[in-house]
Amino acid sequence: MGVKMKINRVSKFKIFLMVLLLILINLQNSWGTLLRLGHTYPKDYPTYNSAFKYAEMIKKETNGKYEIKLYPGGQLGSGRTLVKSVRSGIIEMCIVSSSTAEYFLKELALLKLPFIFKNYKHVDSILDGDIGLSLLNLFKNQNIKGLTFLEQGFLQISNAKRAIKNVNDLKGLTIRVYPSKIQEDTFRILGASPVIMPFAEVYTALQQGVVDGDIVTINSFKNRKFYEVQKYLSLTKHSYRADILLFNNDIFNKLSNDYQVIFQKVAKEISIYQRDFVREKERKTIKSLKKLGIMIIEPDREAMKKMVEPIYNRYPMLYESIRDYWDCENKCPLPPICCYN
Repeated sequence: MGVKMKINRVSKFKIFLMVLLLILINLQNSWGTLLRLGHTYPKDYPTYNSAFKYAEMIKKETNGKYEIKLYPGGQLGSGRTLVKSVRSGIIEMCIVSSSTAEYFLKELALLKLPFIFKNYKHVDSILDGDIGLSLLNLFKNQNIKGLTFLEQGFLQISNAKRAIKNVNDLKGLTIRVYPSKIQEDTFRILGASPVIMPFAEVYTALQQGVVDGDIVTINSFKNRKFYEVQKYLSLTKHSYRADILLFNNDIFNKLSNDYQVIFQKVAKEISIYQRDFVREKERKTIKSLKKLGIMIIEPDREAMKKMVEPIYNRYPMLYESIRDYWDCENKCPLPPICCYN
């Protein structure tokens, strides 16, 4: 008798668990599917706002079927950790800098090559065209779907010693750079001494004179209050810095075609939104920096570009994936590097 009662209790408990599971599944279907998106940016970064807007628009466009929970500020780990988590399916999505993604896709170092972009219009034509698409498609080898490029902006040179108007003005200056052989090569050729240093240490290093200057976007220069320890900002636009929105490829492929289109379409809309936001903010920031006494310089970019030309021959491995998209005899989308092998 006691054994039968025990079996009945076990059976009822199993039935209860099954019913509970069905209820949870139905609730999930009614609530929608939750996707997780991690990034490392604080609230004062454009990417933070773009991630929020992306989540908002996905929920609206899918009528609540898909909802994105955001984990900003490095809550889920560093940029590299986020990419690994997306690759393995631990989380579904992330936004990381192109420099971080470069550890997984070496071809992205292309964006660091000096002076390959003339202006923002040129950037748009490349990243929105065949070359940008081919770079995003290379992520599939990592089980990742590259959705779109987001914008941080052009890198400029700030320093505390003198106005950098031409290549001679860089000689002898110590400039903090990102961990990148390309950037080290660039500044050595230009006559400066590159110093690799974590971004978190830069303000103190500038303040104490450990380094003379930094490479930084206009908006970061203002947001990080570098104007307190730097006097000159030269608009060299020598390198472009992007973020990339990534999605686990297996999970993306399980979406219906309609939902895949929505995720791609909204990603593109967010990309345009962030570009407009960053560029407008740069225009306003330059005005405010001038009022703070910062000297804004338009340097001789052409002379600098000519001086660094030897670099383009040093990194032919970066061009293989995009070589089909240029024609040296007619029209080359990236003139500085098209004819280098």
